[in-house]
Amino acid sequence: EEMLSDRARSGTPGKFTPEQLCRVMGLACESPPEHISHWSHADLAREVIKR
Repeated sequence: EEMLSDRARSGTPGKFTPEQLCRVMGLACESPPEHISHWSHADLAREVIKR
């Protein structure tokens, strides 16, 4: 387990919780709405904000 975790890094901490990241990744794995063929960053961001 220790080998799979990241070392501490300098800089600002992340802005999103692990739960938020999981929700976004889950959405990205879903099929997009019919009017688009694949998720773009902008389309995915709009859908996340909507939900």
